[in-house]
Amino acid sequence: DTRLDDPLTASLRILNTLAKQLKARRMAAGALVLGSPEVRFVLDSETSDPTDVGIYKHKDANSMVEEFMLLANCSVAAATTAAFPKCAMLRRHPPPLPGAFE
Repeated sequence: DTRLDDPLTASLRILNTLAKQLKARRMAAGALVLGSPEVRFVLDSETSDPTDVGIYKHKDANSMVEEFMLLANCSVAAATTAAFPKCAMLRRHPPPLPGAFE
């Protein structure tokens, strides 16, 4: 809500701006976007039968949390590699096959 100007909201806006900068940097470095639409079901409270279906709208808050989780993962991997350069076990993926994402 753009009308809010309390300290918590101001801090979250700063974090969101930083998250967008982190994402832009990752994209410029060649990060892959693998997200796909997420389907959400509305369930009947008594029978648990689906009563409606829709697509979950990804919000800025979701992206902000994702970016800081990725930053934390990368930071831990860098610190682990620095502390244990000969025995750090990090997962590495081979490069994607040409044309795999066309």
